[in-house]
Amino acid sequence: MIRTRSPARAAGPAAARPVAVVVLLFAAACGPGRSPPSDGPTAPGPSPAARGVPAEVPSLPVDPATGAPDRVLPPAAEPAIPAWRATATDLRPPAPADAPPAAIAIVAPASPLPAGLLARARAVPADPAAPRSALPASWRSDDASVLRVGADGVLVGAAPGRATLSATTPESSAKVEIEIVPDAARVLHVDPPESFPAAGEVIHLTASAWTGQGVELEDARVLWTAAPFDGGPPVRVEPDGAFVAPSAGAWRVTATRGGLAASAVVHAGTRRRAAGLAPLGAAPAPPGGGPLAGVRAFEGRDGHDWAWTWTRPPARIHVWDVSDPRRPVLVRSLDPGGPVADLEVDESARWAVVALSGTGGPGDAGGLLVFDLTTPDAPRPRAAPEAELAAGAVAVAVDGTTAWVAPRTGGGLVALDLSDPSDPRAIGAWTPELPGPPIADLEVRDGLAWVARWHDGLAILDVGAGIRDGTASRPVLVAEHRYRTRLDGRSWGNTLRAVPWRDRAILVDGIATCASCVTGPRGGVHVVDVTDLVNPRAVAWYGPPESGARELRIDHERALLVGAFAEGGLRVLDLSGELRGNLGAQDREAARAGTGPADPRMRSMAWGVDLLKDVALVADLYGGLRTYRIEAASETTDTTETPGEPADADLPD
Repeated sequence: MIRTRSPARAAGPAAARPVAVVVLLFAAACGPGRSPPSDGPTAPGPSPAARGVPAEVPSLPVDPATGAPDRVLPPAAEPAIPAWRATATDLRPPAPADAPPAAIAIVAPASPLPAGLLARARAVPADPAAPRSALPASWRSDDASVLRVGADGVLVGAAPGRATLSATTPESSAKVEIEIVPDAARVLHVDPPESFPAAGEVIHLTASAWTGQGVELEDARVLWTAAPFDGGPPVRVEPDGAFVAPSAGAWRVTATRGGLAASAVVHAGTRRRAAGLAPLGAAPAPPGGGPLAGVRAFEGRDGHDWAWTWTRPPARIHVWDVSDPRRPVLVRSLDPGGPVADLEVDESARWAVVALSGTGGPGDAGGLLVFDLTTPDAPRPRAAPEAELAAGAVAVAVDGTTAWVAPRTGGGLVALDLSDPSDPRAIGAWTPELPGPPIADLEVRDGLAWVARWHDGLAILDVGAGIRDGTASRPVLVAEHRYRTRLDGRSWGNTLRAVPWRDRAILVDGIATCASCVTGPRGGVHVVDVTDLVNPRAVAWYGPPESGARELRIDHERALLVGAFAEGGLRVLDLSGELRGNLGAQDREAARAGTGPADPRMRSMAWGVDLLKDVALVADLYGGLRTYRIEAASETTDTTETPGEPADADLPD
């Protein structure tokens, strides 16, 4: 899907320029008895023979009760890392047969390197305009008595002298000379932190090294480790000294340099709960359509609060009045003419834009629909542009008067001018260097487009930010973050969502048909640091081992991630402060709630989520439309799963 900021999703000002990313893992639900189709690329369906104007579907009676810095040191081992996080990063598509070999360069630790120190070298593209992420390479030192190197580029200075370090990829090779000198350090000291943070907060550790004559060295390069003071397995400390205590207590942090070592004790307090969830209302999926697969909420121009949900085939769009979130009222249902892949409402709630995939079957429409929301209870179809989207559309975002649409083929984007919603006009396009699967999601904010590209990872485009002189009519690639996630040794994951958050980006990564996906999706959230926008860097992750992730929204005012986690239901994650490491092990999960039906035999399958004011609206494949109030920390003390069943909704007679 393509996303853009709207009042229905964000409370509070957005950052001037987002700089980091988070990824969620998702897999197709495949529980016994129900196997809804997964999102993503599908075999091309038959071309629609005709495109009809969306028709209103009469509502039927229902029973409501049924409803890395350049100098990188190897980190300490970290236990209990989720299996889905074992990734091979920075994979790139094969180059065309006639393309020249891609030159590489070596990013090596500063020379001279003191003997006995560990450091890491990286092979990167030599082109300064290319993303400087690491490439897989073979490493070699021409004099192992001076410089030793491991298969992963980890170096150790063995003895004073000079040695040549070589890196080789299938396409190219590079060399650099490194000098090893005697280590002048004789005393090592760890500077204790000035404050005692709560568990889950990042502590930036520093160390100083001194000569035997009492002279402090300018660069105290050290290797960090940390473990509970009273014993226990070690936890990760970043090469730059960033440490996150996953729980309250005393932690011993140690810096080593050659034969020197120094330690300090860090005290971490109990993390205060950030928020809670209170169930409000519920409404079963109306008859005549499939299970609810997505939801978008907005405040209408009539002052009422509205939610649009869409279904799996048979495809329907349901319009709900959620002014009283305790009792969602179904106002009408629409037949869009084909399967809905995505739906967005513009920031001023003037129109809704619907992407139709065209993959449902013979006669199903593909392309785009635009609805006039002047009277939100009676939306009127205004246009159905399809010249550039004849094969179908799989994602859409609205940014001002521009709609960004992802066609079902080619892996690119089309920009449409919606100044006149009744006559959308194509004004630009972006095509990747190599064709690929269709874009899964995109959010446009402050002139940057954050694009989730399935197995091609994240792409960041300049569409008006001025970084690479990009515009809506001529988008320019700023950076890429390529990675692959594998679970159970069977299936590769796909990047499904990309949401900027301050100096991070949050990504949703999907895995299907894995051995542990029998009861539903698996996966989690990845956080990518984009402080250096052209060099994204993965820094944190979150993934419940018992469930997957499907979609997320961010409450900007309260720094909360609110996510639909498939069979894991609705979950709220505290995003305050700096994000590093395993967020799930840092007591950052603030609240959770089951979203399935009241029948205990039916599990949750939260498939879509949106925020409107202080209410989270969830589309559950089994539980229908559910609403929850996001409570402030002062309003709740419960830290377990939210209990209780909400009231059923009103459905039209």
